[in-house]
Amino acid sequence: MHGISFRGKKFETRPALIGCTVGIAYDPMVPEILTVSYHGMEPFTVHPLKIGAFCDKNPSLPDSKLTPRWFYKSMLDQLGIESKFYRGDAKRQLQKEVEIIRGVQKKKVVCILDEAHLLEKETIEEFRFLLNYRFDSMSPMALILARQTELWDKLRLQRYAAVRQRIDINCVLPHFDRAETERYILSHLVYAGGRQDIFTDRALDDIYKESTGIPRRINRICEKSLMYASQQGKRLIDEHLVRYIYH
Repeated sequence: MHGISFRGKKFETRPALIGCTVGIAYDPMVPEILTVSYHGMEPFTVHPLKIGAFCDKNPSLPDSKLTPRWFYKSMLDQLGIESKFYRGDAKRQLQKEVEIIRGVQKKKVVCILDEAHLLEKETIEEFRFLLNYRFDSMSPMALILARQTELWDKLRLQRYAAVRQRIDINCVLPHFDRAETERYILSHLVYAGGRQDIFTDRALDDIYKESTGIPRRINRICEKSLMYASQQGKRLIDEHLVRYIYH
């Protein structure tokens, strides 16, 4: 939560003003409401900080479908701002806040959406209007869609042409080959401070065959293998243990 201190109390404010010196005005009869002013911004009112109001870094959604309204609400929650109810109002709130962060702090907002292949048509099309700024001469924020390849297949449809044209980079991570799979596993072992000879060559062969070089599946097989080996008091993971795990 971003806040300012005044007379021993914390008040909510905007993240764009972090590190800035602001002006404060208040009515002595109502000291719990302040008016904050800063050069280049319209004055706005702030209220006492409510601990816990924005502590959840992953705002809960009504279901697995991220609607435009919940997208804007989640973004504003991350910025420590209470979202307005209607989608259009929340969108204008977000655009204004992003512009303040860009203009005052000289920073760019980056939004990363995981499992983006599950997004519905309405939300995907909303990105077109969110990113549309000054006739596309510049982008006010960066949007990264982490997804399975089916999202790109969906974006190839003609109805998503306007959205597709606003995508600057499309990165596709291919499956690892056998050598890359081994290097991937060893790099994790090094990072964890473990021995690099825990998996035998044949175990690595089987992990590659079963996972087909997909990192998520590699992680799953290795995690289960390590847990089972620890339970059984084994210091070496061979092909028999790996096959026992996934068969």
